[in-house]
Amino acid sequence: MKAFLTIPETCVWAATRRPEAVDAMTARAREGVHALLDPEGADDAPSEYLSAWEAFKALDDLCAAGEITMHGIEHGVGASGPIPADAWAKLALVTVARWGLVAARRGSELLDPDARWWNNLTIRSADALKVWPSPMMPSEPLPLPCGAGNKPYDDAELAARVLASIKNGEYKSPRAATRAIMDIIPGHGDPQNKARRLADKVRKVARAK
Repeated sequence: MKAFLTIPETCVWAATRRPEAVDAMTARAREGVHALLDPEGADDAPSEYLSAWEAFKALDDLCAAGEITMHGIEHGVGASGPIPADAWAKLALVTVARWGLVAARRGSELLDPDARWWNNLTIRSADALKVWPSPMMPSEPLPLPCGAGNKPYDDAELAARVLASIKNGEYKSPRAATRAIMDIIPGHGDPQNKARRLADKVRKVARAK
């Protein structure tokens, strides 16, 4: 998935755990939060998943608890940045005619010029995956200790770990295994570029066996 998701995309991920359902919601962006009442793929989702609307209603509390960090543009001016968790004591997600979905003063449908509010709201896909993990990942992260001499694994060693995890039935595909392993390796540079290099190593190691 892309690095940041809109609020509707985040809620559809929570309800379906399917990237294609998130893509379908992207195409319905103009419908706003109303599209959450009938998102594509929700009918096939496991019964234990929240509905997209339930996920939407839960976001305030998740942000207040620091489990998810929502990003937005404060007062509609400047660059996007994280909304502080403690600000959510007075915030709620509301729709305002000019700005669309905003995080604004709880209990009001009008923007208070003297209060803090944010628009252009997004959530990191990494945050969404932590709260609502993909069914293709195991519930427990794959243990990844350091290599010989307590040194970090290089790409070839990581690729071998990916292949081993697939053979052991922990993941359904090299892509899923690569993504999961990248999620639990801190300090390895840009995740997308690293994942691409690692995927190339997986193919090379697989051909060499």
